[in-house]
Amino acid sequence: MNAQVPAATSHPGDPAMGHRIATARGWRGTTQADLAAQMVPARSGAWLANIELGKRRILAADLGELAALLEVPVSFLYGDVEAFLTETGVRFDAAARQLSPDDLETIAHLVQTLAHHSAHAPA
Repeated sequence: MNAQVPAATSHPGDPAMGHRIATARGWRGTTQADLAAQMVPARSGAWLANIELGKRRILAADLGELAALLEVPVSFLYGDVEAFLTETGVRFDAAARQLSPDDLETIAHLVQTLAHHSAHAPA
C-alpha cells in the first residue's frame, strides 16, 4: 500500500506587514540586500523582497530582529501605527520643530496617505 504524500502548500506572508517593513527600511535609507545581510544569520535580499511582497511568512524571531535593525517597535510592523507614533512622539516632536510649515503639511499628507493605504491593505 502506497502512502500518499500531501502536496506542498503555499504559506503566503502578510503583504501589509511587508509594506510596513519596506516603509521602515525606506526611512533608514537601506536596501533590501543591506538590511538582510545584517540579520544573524545573514539573509539574502531576495529573502527580504519576498517578505515585503507578502510571498513569504516571517518568523517571530526574524520580525523582532528586523524591528531592532530598523529601530521601530514590533507593534508598528504588526500594524499598530498609533502605538508607534505614541512611542516615538518625542523624537518626532523635536524633529518637527526644525521643519518649515510647508514640510509639515507634506508630512501630514504622507501620514494620511499611509493610514489610508494601511486601512485598505489586504489582511
